[in-house]
Amino acid sequence: MWSRSQFAQLGPDTAGPVLGLFEPSHMRFEFERGEDTAGEPSLPEMTAKAIELLARNPRGYVLIVEGGRIDHGHHFGNAFRALGETVEFSNAVRVARCSPRCASVRLCCAC
Repeated sequence: MWSRSQFAQLGPDTAGPVLGLFEPSHMRFEFERGEDTAGEPSLPEMTAKAIELLARNPRGYVLIVEGGRIDHGHHFGNAFRALGETVEFSNAVRVARCSPRCASVRLCCAC
């Protein structure tokens, strides 16, 4: 899938693996997301959708969520971008920790 509307159509009954390629390279910084005409889901939205789809597996699952644009903001010397991405990553972690589908959530964060 490549657009927000395609992402929104994914339901708990979606079969098979799912791959979302919303940009030809890096996804936009959070504060630029609204400028994308096709639309990009946020990191918390993608986290929630991944948990929804993966929770169907009776053997459990491992989900890795990366806030890679945090580092990019620092490389650009732009604290505003880095902080905005850090907030979004924190929101994604909150989604995972508060999801009723996550009976046991173990977090490992690396910077």
